[in-house]
Amino acid sequence: MDQLELWKDFNVAMVGATAALAGLVIVAASVNIAEIVKASTLTARLAAAIATLVLAITTTGVGLIPEIAPGWYGAIIVVATLLACGFQIHATARIARDRSPRVRGRLANAAIGFLPSSRSPSAACCCCSRYQTP
Repeated sequence: MDQLELWKDFNVAMVGATAALAGLVIVAASVNIAEIVKASTLTARLAAAIATLVLAITTTGVGLIPEIAPGWYGAIIVVATLLACGFQIHATARIARDRSPRVRGRLANAAIGFLPSSRSPSAACCCCSRYQTP
């Protein structure tokens, strides 16, 4: 039995759950779009969060392709990861350059996006709430 075939049920569940979460993040962003656009770092953080969710969908979705060679699977995942990492690097650079007094501990805030966590797809978006104007 192919190694990826063993992960089929997990991948199916993850694709559905991640797609639902991505939809919720996009709806939440659209409801608060005026506040997000006002803050210079929030658009980059939102893009990084969505890119991370798309990476999770890509990783699990590609794992469902019948009889995909492990080498191709790995190559696709590496490319998708590098693309998602580009969004996180951009967000980190925006946070580091932001001189707003509301943003304290810029380096710590920027580093959060690189930490592995079970909450990492939504971590960047959840952190945004403290930067919204009252």
